[in-house]
Amino acid sequence: MRVNDSVRSWIAREGVLRADALTIVACSGGADSTALLHALAAALEGKALLAVYVDHQLRAGTDAEAELVARHAAALGAGFLRAAVDVSPRGNRLARAREARYAALIAIARERGARWIAVGHTLTDQAETVAFHEERGDLRASLAGMPRRRILESGIELVRPLIDVTRADTHAFCAMQQLPFASDPSNADERRSRTRLRASIAGTPREAELHSQSLRVTAEVADLDRRALDLGDVNALDVHAVAAAGEDLVLRLLRRAGLHDAGLRHARAVIALATRAHGSRSLDLGGGLIAERAYQRLRLGAARAPFAEEQIAVAALGENAWPVGAVVLAGEVALPSDLVLRNLRAGDRLRTRAGRRKLHDVLIDNKVPRALRRAIPLLARAGQGEVLWLGVSVGGVDPDSVAGVAGLSARWDSGELHLTTKTTKERGALETIT
Repeated sequence: MRVNDSVRSWIAREGVLRADALTIVACSGGADSTALLHALAAALEGKALLAVYVDHQLRAGTDAEAELVARHAAALGAGFLRAAVDVSPRGNRLARAREARYAALIAIARERGARWIAVGHTLTDQAETVAFHEERGDLRASLAGMPRRRILESGIELVRPLIDVTRADTHAFCAMQQLPFASDPSNADERRSRTRLRASIAGTPREAELHSQSLRVTAEVADLDRRALDLGDVNALDVHAVAAAGEDLVLRLLRRAGLHDAGLRHARAVIALATRAHGSRSLDLGGGLIAERAYQRLRLGAARAPFAEEQIAVAALGENAWPVGAVVLAGEVALPSDLVLRNLRAGDRLRTRAGRRKLHDVLIDNKVPRALRRAIPLLARAGQGEVLWLGVSVGGVDPDSVAGVAGLSARWDSGELHLTTKTTKERGALETIT
């Protein structure tokens, strides 16, 4: 059967969706999402599926739709959840509904530990998206299409297993399987531009042409996504690779980082940051996201809260808590009573083999990103600017010994935050993660 075979092929090709990891299936009760739910249940043997009906509370009839989805889920041995959302009346109501729907699905995925959210977009939806943008004269957007997969946030991915089948295929699947499905009356509302477009191309040679074009677009989008993945983690991109990537590829990176409405101006600004800026610079992308260059690395992601000034009295050997991870002290030695754990302050100096130097200059020379310098712990005597130990390796300094306290060693366990300096690159550390 075409839908089942296509979904199985999609899963095998993409290497995602497993019977031992929860997948949320966004199910409106329509033919597409009903076919998706049943095809996934067949491919995954009914395991690890949660059908979620999102009620936008914008029209009557949703109780019957939710009950229909619940019956399908029960018949397949899948879980079911109904989620009601509030849709802002301001602006484009369809866009606000989509935002509320995805926010609810992501929240449920977080709560349930789901790795994937599957939606029922088909090749016909892809064709309509392409045609819609062409009609508006937005040729670049028409070639962007809908990706087969998209990162929504860390650990949660949106997937489209039906992207290679048409709407006619899903209706035929439901008819053959005798699966009842709902019809959303808003899809027939001719006040909607997409509804008018759908009616104008349905059953015409233009529809077949768009399906063929959309297959190419889907393949091109998949290729762009693969190339974007090859560039690496969006938290630690190489600036030279980003500078050479081109606008379309950088757009994929930005969307992977969470800027879903990224446009050409965003891509061009990021390329300029990678190409022309030096040292540490940042760029506000909007939506709480930034592009942050730290020497030869570029991070796309959420803006970091500034690190506060810290000073903690050190009273014992072993693990000492730090806002980022912990500092572990070891040795058979009595600790000085005025030993403190703190972060960088103006005037701090560090003794290196080349003599005493300003710590600020040492960090710059070792290419420590500006945004992370105050995250680094150091040991000093209370009220003094002489640094006895620094949490990252820099040239001319023993990375473990605490100066002036014989027999005492220190190590920073930085948890999820990893740094490399000019001195430690050969050790294979990562620039920044999270």
